[in-house]
Amino acid sequence: MFRNKRNNIFFILVFLLFLPSVLFAVSDMEQNLMERMTSLVFQISVIIFLAYIFGGIAKKIKMPSVFGELLVGILISPFLLGKIPLPGFPQGLFPPIGDFIISPELYSISILASIILLFKSGLETDFNILLSYFGSGFIVAIGGVVVSFFIGLFISYSVFHFSLFSPQSLMIGIITVATSVGITVRILAENKKVNSPEGVTIIAAAVIDDVLGIILLAIVMSLIVSFKKSGQLQIQWVSIELLALKTFILWLGVTVLGVVFSFRISSFIKKFRSKVEMTVASFGLALLLAGFFEKAGLAMIIGAYIMGFSLSNTDLRYVILENLKVLESFFIPIFFVVMGMMVNLKVFTDSRVLLFGIIFSIGSFISKFLGAGVPALFTNFNLLGATRIGVGMIPRGEVALTIAALGLSYGILNQEIYGGSIMMIFFTTFFVAPVLNLLFKIKKEGVKKDLLNKEKEKIIEFSFPNPAINTFFLNRMLEQFKEEGFFVVFIAEEAETYFIRRKNVFFKIEKTETDLSIIIDPSDEIYIRTLVNETYYEFARILKDTESSINFENFKGIDNIQTDKFYFNIGDFIDSRAVLLNMVSNDKENIIKELVEAGMKTGRIINKEEVLKDVFEREKTMSTGMTDGVAIPHAKTEGITRPLIVIGFKREGVDFESMDGKPTVIFVLILMPEKFPEPYLQILADISAILKEEKSRQVLLKCQTTEQVKQFFISKTMNKNKAWWSFLWNKIRGI
Repeated sequence: MFRNKRNNIFFILVFLLFLPSVLFAVSDMEQNLMERMTSLVFQISVIIFLAYIFGGIAKKIKMPSVFGELLVGILISPFLLGKIPLPGFPQGLFPPIGDFIISPELYSISILASIILLFKSGLETDFNILLSYFGSGFIVAIGGVVVSFFIGLFISYSVFHFSLFSPQSLMIGIITVATSVGITVRILAENKKVNSPEGVTIIAAAVIDDVLGIILLAIVMSLIVSFKKSGQLQIQWVSIELLALKTFILWLGVTVLGVVFSFRISSFIKKFRSKVEMTVASFGLALLLAGFFEKAGLAMIIGAYIMGFSLSNTDLRYVILENLKVLESFFIPIFFVVMGMMVNLKVFTDSRVLLFGIIFSIGSFISKFLGAGVPALFTNFNLLGATRIGVGMIPRGEVALTIAALGLSYGILNQEIYGGSIMMIFFTTFFVAPVLNLLFKIKKEGVKKDLLNKEKEKIIEFSFPNPAINTFFLNRMLEQFKEEGFFVVFIAEEAETYFIRRKNVFFKIEKTETDLSIIIDPSDEIYIRTLVNETYYEFARILKDTESSINFENFKGIDNIQTDKFYFNIGDFIDSRAVLLNMVSNDKENIIKELVEAGMKTGRIINKEEVLKDVFEREKTMSTGMTDGVAIPHAKTEGITRPLIVIGFKREGVDFESMDGKPTVIFVLILMPEKFPEPYLQILADISAILKEEKSRQVLLKCQTTEQVKQFFISKTMNKNKAWWSFLWNKIRGI
């Protein structure tokens, strides 16, 4: 046995000796590849952290994080800081690579990110809203698309003198069409107008706008690829008609097939069992369809969008969106930073580029404001409502940016047009936030009559006596839904919101502190109420069984547990003004009142009645009188602003309904704010661990001043550092 062990050590040593030669014995090609991959690793690391910092700054000034990410890209681009020599990178961390500026590796990652972005956009397309508000949304969207497209063509012709239907003009027209209502939706949410007639119409129009934009992009990309192969730059009308028809049929055919077979696709994905695997499988299908569309002469992002749109009407929609967040958070900031890196600020020194950027921005303002706003006047909206819709449709964002980058990568657009497009995206998005906010501050309705059909949803409401019961009931209900095969997805909003879906049954639950609201389709009411009633019955049974069978003896025995581990420095929560060396009360109720009264001196208690109510409520469940003369009453309460520990001594002892039946001498009241992030059970455990030792209790009772009491707890919990270093040192020594 010993010989085998020694042989194993010998082989390990030989392997370690030859490992460097194996690792570094690479060809020149492999070495070059490793250098490029090393550069890519550093590049991605820098991009991630800078995107996070600048994106956070943008959010603080109430702007989309994309602005910060684009700014980072512009700053670290090969045109500015990216080409500055650094140790290990003599040509800079982001040196220019050929005519395309950025490295193929980094560009590949940005392409993957654009697929994720459009896949997510397809998933977020609400199929029901698209159908329910198709009328008004379609009129608004058509107006915005048509006017924007032709204004884009006209701007291209006026500034750059491209022919109206040249590849460049068509691409500029598509960029002008693309609407991004992300910032609009945020303003609607802040003003609680998402479900208003204007809000619903804007969202529906944006959905249709995206669909029409994708169709136009598909047609234009098909035309451009076809005519680049033939060497013709001028597009003929006959070719436009044929290719447009072919592209439209391909797009519509795949979309219809995706929607028709969406539930079968969903069933296939569900075979992967876990939610993460389902998300990966669905993204794999998005990549597959993206590749198919690229091979067909269209853009990858169109295939990704169609796959997302196909799955948007299935019960996997919110599951995929939730689990896609990690990929989205990693890749999409990289995409926007890379898009910013492709902007050459030097082009803005050209007066023609500045002129194009300004004209493009003004044209984009006017095209959506008039193109979407004026048609809204004919769909039951008054002037105020139409103005809100027109302004809400103005922003261009990630979709326009993706299309502009696509045009640049295909060589259709040059740096001047790309830079002007970025300028337009900035201006249109910056404009909307303050103006739309002001428009919604006007306390007037934007419609002649309400466009929303209130009968399409019903609300079932529950109220509970306290937040704990509310949370307990909700968790049991969610478990019941999961057992029935529903997918449950949590969305953090103003109220806790849960999206619950199974095939064609969809509803949501909103939780506030003591209330639950279940928003359902009236056609599902009997089914949902049956599920809720069963949950209520199960909930009542659990409470009854708990009350009759629980053995509180199992919660005793803390005195026998030995520990030297402490979680907090207890002194941080003790105020010397809240230490009573000689208490005067002679019964449990007045002892608690005296402790709370002492806590009032610290200024941390803002509602004494609320604190007393919560402490006494806790005592009703089970007495906090421990053994050996110690009581630790405690509660979480909204009557306090900061954590507080109040300590009192009644040396002759008082009956506090202790576990051992003996008089209680030492009282420690622990109060924690309801929403305080620190777990107060760990603080409770620290106090229990200290006072279970007889020696500690004797030392504490000998304290003559309030400051000595505070220092006693500080000294006890400070020992945790010594214990930690001792533990580490023992581990190093192998003990």
